Amino acid sequence: MFVRSTLLISLAVLLLAGPPAARAQTGTLLGTISDTNQGGVGGAEVKVSDLTATTDHTGAYTIQDVPEGSVTVEVKADWFEDKSQAANVVAGQDNTVDITLDAKALQVIEGDLAIAEAYNQTFDWTSDKLSITYIAPPTRANIDLGLYFRNPALFPRDTSGESPVTAGDWDFPVPADAPNEGLQAFEEGSIKDSICKTPLTKEERDKALLWEPAVEFLTKWDIDKAQGLYYVTYAVEGQKWGGSSTFAPQTPQRVYLHEGEIWVEVVFENWVSLGNKVTDSNGDGYNEIFAKVAAAHYTTEVYNRLAGDYLTHKCQTLELREILNVMLDDLYSRTKPMFTSVIGVPYDVPGQGILQYPFVVLTHSDGSVNVLLVDSITPEIKNECGGDGDGGGCSCSAAYNSRFPAAVLALIPLPFLAVFLLRRKHRRGLCS
Repeated sequence: MFVRSTLLISLAVLLLAGPPAARAQTGTLLGTISDTNQGGVGGAEVKVSDLTATTDHTGAYTIQDVPEGSVTVEVKADWFEDKSQAANVVAGQDNTVDITLDAKALQVIEGDLAIAEAYNQTFDWTSDKLSITYIAPPTRANIDLGLYFRNPALFPRDTSGESPVTAGDWDFPVPADAPNEGLQAFEEGSIKDSICKTPLTKEERDKALLWEPAVEFLTKWDIDKAQGLYYVTYAVEGQKWGGSSTFAPQTPQRVYLHEGEIWVEVVFENWVSLGNKVTDSNGDGYNEIFAKVAAAHYTTEVYNRLAGDYLTHKCQTLELREILNVMLDDLYSRTKPMFTSVIGVPYDVPGQGILQYPFVVLTHSDGSVNVLLVDSITPEIKNECGGDGDGGGCSCSAAYNSRFPAAVLALIPLPFLAVFLLRRKHRRGLCS
């Protein structure tokens, strides 16, 4: 009786398990998704038929119960080209499939430039929430310029309550308890009311940097070596001309490098009266001066750091991703920016059309949106009528050798050739 019961139980188990061909027909698929530098790609979607998994921060993934035999592993990840790879799954085993992804290429489609040009014909950075910026080539300096320069999200301020002040003699002393305490920020006699009265060449003007992110770049590199320029900011912005304004009456904006010298543009708010000694030389609606930073505030090493990697190194897609991540961390307390989408995801520009291949779309807490178009090319520019004879060889016009439409290039402010800020509201003027 006991033997018969045992046989019946064994038979039942075999019937429930099914025939041998139906048992153990799946295996486990696992592996790592990496970039071409062997770094793990976190957050990638790995799919086999209707089974999916998401990689962890190291790029690792595991998919169980994958049917045995030949399968296709499909991978999608932000910043990378989609990739499919054939694999063979052995039932009852762990099957390792590692896949390397290629980053998406930096490029700008001509149709996207046409949309940007149409939108920017009426763009006003002081009131509009959407900005579209074209950046080429993709250096750190140009990325900073493209994100920080007249970004609507960074200037949501009401200055209507500021009381008028009158600027006196040019006096920008370094504050107390700072290195070089009491020294002037600028070399005596160097202050000019027009960039064309400086020794800057046209090429040097075309390679303008932005003061704030450039100094931030230096402080992250070596805060001790950068602190001289850091306190120049305080010297300029701390001069209130006897008033008590909430906002700085003037700020250092653009930086120019000239034969070991650092020159800076200082832009004044409209409540600062400058008399007849300063005018709006570039027609952007704000008065400005140009001055040489006193040599005591920086070293040759600091100058070379700006003139080297910061200004000339062309970044690739993943480098730019990391730079933007750091920049967004720095900006978070001010505007709480977030990636809405990244490279190659179409974006609808209201009333203009769909951008097919933006690099990133950033959304800020106040609803402002920045769309960056980034290209790997370096457009060429050729002077047609030479210098103006006023210290710096300002060109009165230019001819472009480029694959982009003339209508788009016509919008590009020449002093910012490196970053094509397609924004007509405040175009930069040329030396006359």
